[in-house]
Amino acid sequence: MVEKSYRTTDPGKQKVIAYVTDGIVPSIASSMLGYAAEYAKEKHSCIVQFISYKPPFDPVVVKGYDGIIADISHRDSLDSILATGLPVVTTSIMDVPGNYRTVDFSPELSGKMAAEWFLRHRFTSFAYCSAYGTAFYERLGAAFAETVGKAGFGCVTCDPEAMNVASMQAKANSVPEYLDEWIRTLPPRTAVFCMHDLRAMRVIESCLRLGRAVPDDIAVMGLFNDVLICTSAPTAITSIDPGIRRQMYTALQMLEEMIDDPEAAKKKKTTLIPPLGVVERESTNVYPVDPPWLAKALMLIDERIGQRVSVADLADATGVSQTSLQLAFNKSFGISANKYIMSVKMREAKRLLDCGEYSVKELAARTGFSTPSYFTRAYTNYYGHSPTTDRPA
Repeated sequence: MVEKSYRTTDPGKQKVIAYVTDGIVPSIASSMLGYAAEYAKEKHSCIVQFISYKPPFDPVVVKGYDGIIADISHRDSLDSILATGLPVVTTSIMDVPGNYRTVDFSPELSGKMAAEWFLRHRFTSFAYCSAYGTAFYERLGAAFAETVGKAGFGCVTCDPEAMNVASMQAKANSVPEYLDEWIRTLPPRTAVFCMHDLRAMRVIESCLRLGRAVPDDIAVMGLFNDVLICTSAPTAITSIDPGIRRQMYTALQMLEEMIDDPEAAKKKKTTLIPPLGVVERESTNVYPVDPPWLAKALMLIDERIGQRVSVADLADATGVSQTSLQLAFNKSFGISANKYIMSVKMREAKRLLDCGEYSVKELAARTGFSTPSYFTRAYTNYYGHSPTTDRPA
């Protein structure tokens, strides 16, 4: 039986918190630890110490701490951590009974965001690449497939069982070989959403081996926005930023509450953090539309989201007449080029508003409006209510 080392911190005394990780994704763990240190420096209410281990977990390493942030992926480790009797907040959904709370990213909102981004960029062929069947990644893929399905398209999923790394360890190169076989089956201009950035990098490497161009033939998006992986991949990876800072701040606030009041663990068990947005990089820098000059116009609108863009600018950049440009937009999107430009700016404004971190003045500047009042009028005309109405509480 594990000796319980729980103790309630005296009011006004700094709490000593263990950030425990099994190091499955080291660079993400490093980011989370950095935000934990930032939180501790801001609040002056706790000290966060880093503990990395390889399973099995030894409860002795957290003896004397006031609480634990558990960034782990093994159920056995969570059982051992809970057995210490310390207040615990996990940063991954484990679906394990116990007196603890969870703060994780929303797989449903992340999968939906990826699908909606690809749909806005006119993709019609979709695929989801996972590697093992944990609940989080199954829900992520299901949300992606459901969203493209509602738009009238199918989604091909890479077989999680065949891709299971653990079951293939004895077979050299089996995962890359299977991934190559799967990539070969994808039609041209397919949008591939991956379970995380490392899997996205493996997909890009497979495309390179097969001579399939990224992003022109296969567009690839990851999850977690692991900057080290995303920028060092053969083609820089577009990724969903899930809001790691918000996750860590929320987890630490919960844990402090639990340390001060053990009954707090009985409150809402799981808190899901909505993703911040898509961080666009080279792996999706394409619009699968014809003619090619229309794709160039769409990319220009995205690139100049923070500037004023006119139909004349698009005509100059693409080398076609304004009349031809307007006809192409009406044929492809059912709206004029001006209305399309406004829709892009308004979607970006709504995304930034959902982050809850920007003033109206900052929103206007980030979406290319000359004044906050002009931005507010445009937003109200587009959505039917002012931007302050959509600001998170």
